[in-house]
Amino acid sequence: MTGNSVNPTSPIFSEALKIIIKSSWLNWLLVCFPLGILADFLFHWTGLVTFALNILAIIPLASLLNLATEEICDQKGGSVAGILGAAFGNVVELIISIFMLIHGEIEVVQALMLGSIISNLLLVLGTCMLVGGYSHKIQKFNQTAAQTSSSLMALSCISLLIPVAFNSLFDNNNNNKNSILIPEEILDFFRRTAICLLIAYLLYLFFQLKTHPYLFKEDEIVIEQLLLKIENPLFPLSFFISLLVIVTVCIALTSDCLVSSIEEAAKTLKINKFFVGLIILPIAGNAAEVLI
Repeated sequence: MTGNSVNPTSPIFSEALKIIIKSSWLNWLLVCFPLGILADFLFHWTGLVTFALNILAIIPLASLLNLATEEICDQKGGSVAGILGAAFGNVVELIISIFMLIHGEIEVVQALMLGSIISNLLLVLGTCMLVGGYSHKIQKFNQTAAQTSSSLMALSCISLLIPVAFNSLFDNNNNNKNSILIPEEILDFFRRTAICLLIAYLLYLFFQLKTHPYLFKEDEIVIEQLLLKIENPLFPLSFFISLLVIVTVCIALTSDCLVSSIEEAAKTLKINKFFVGLIILPIAGNAAEVLI
């Protein structure tokens, strides 16, 4: 299959779309995407039904997003692939968080940040170790990547704890006129912390892609498989770029409907919105990584 572009109306595009849809059993949950949109904008179904449909729709959309990102990285290679993979690694949680901030759900966003860390550390890693242990007595991993990720994770946890400690101190002294802590100072501290985390993230990308890329090299078997994919791609690069853009837009629409129904769904289920952000949303975002 040759060519640098794919027409969405061409038989090639249609055939590629069929193969992608049939690539995973999770993709059959895509039927929940139009139902979730219609439930919120047209039918005005109950918040619980709208929430459930959009949660189920997030799972296959995240799966397709991972597929498109991986294929683009395999075909493109180099620094572009590394940056793209890093940028779209948590795009589902990022889009949901943006819509939550628009709706003023700051508490749920905070829970989602913690839930994403817990889900990746415990759910995804634990499932991989458990399932991999049935087939392999010894499981190998990249020691350098693991140490770097652990250091960044520790830095992230410290960056989350210190502002919370300041905020708790202000809450305990909010009736004390002599308190030196005021909300504006705490907010400014949060912003400075966020800037430091962004700088650390950019330095990590520079370390991984420019200064020490050899530390993150894959083994020879994986490299041969990637070269084979690059030489004989299943579909053109433009198809996966189009798929990436379309799926990102769909995730944005689903997230908007999801966030608008969280409060009513939480009341119906008699659970706290914090629990939704801490447990349910991270599991939905990482379900594709665990189940595929």
